[in-house]
Amino acid sequence: VGEILEFTVMATDPEDAGVMLSATNLPDGATFLDNNDGTGTFTWTPGAADIGIFTSVTFTAEDDAAQTDSLSPVIFVEEAPKLVFSAPEVLNTTGATDDIIEYRPDLANDGAGNWVAVWYSPDTELISAALSSDNGMTWSDPAAVSAIDGNLEAPQIATDREGNWIAVWSSSNNLGDTIGDDLDILYSKSINNGLSWTDPAPVNTDAGSDGGVDDRGANVETDANGVWVATWFKGMQVFVARSTDAGDSWADPTLLGNGFVETFPDTPAPRLATDGAGH
Repeated sequence: VGEILEFTVMATDPEDAGVMLSATNLPDGATFLDNNDGTGTFTWTPGAADIGIFTSVTFTAEDDAAQTDSLSPVIFVEEAPKLVFSAPEVLNTTGATDDIIEYRPDLANDGAGNWVAVWYSPDTELISAALSSDNGMTWSDPAAVSAIDGNLEAPQIATDREGNWIAVWSSSNNLGDTIGDDLDILYSKSINNGLSWTDPAPVNTDAGSDGGVDDRGANVETDANGVWVATWFKGMQVFVARSTDAGDSWADPTLLGNGFVETFPDTPAPRLATDGAGH
């Protein structure tokens, strides 16, 4: 329904005589065109009122000697498939018993049925994650991606579909005085589909020496071929860092667009995409 149905009817004469094609009992709105080369084109866009089975459409071939042959195909008209979503359900299994705000989730999947959701709670400043290994039918109890305080932005997550998952977010925690007290981009890694996570560490390698300039609006993506890229704001400019060892280490941040990309306070956080082929 609502989609063009078009096909070609062909006929030949054993004596190589000319063949004329015609059609009868066409549905309303359908057309048939004899191309004068032994082929004809049937075209129809059925509507909702046409749902059903059509058996009376007949195509006839006639040669120069007025000999004829006919064919009546069966045409099925069905309603176009529709996306069907289940009723909303609580993803975090503690949702029925806790009294804290949890919001801005992000999702990633490995193409093998495993999904990991990460989210942020402004009440506790926790970054949490939950795993589904049945394509979202059920979810594990939340696990702490980051239990430190100072987490101030919702996380983003990506996976290379090889068992590595990385979440990034912005935090003012100084990680035991190893970095500054300003906002920096932290990350945590899971190698077991989100059941446990490494201790948070900075993505921006200048986290202890950037003069207190805030880093915020983090995003992360991977091409699933060993390269991971994180982007974020620093001040009013966009920075990029790369990892080629599944996030175990990160290159020094570089300016996106040589510094010509400038942002404003209400600018949405930068986003990444990849074609999985190096772009």
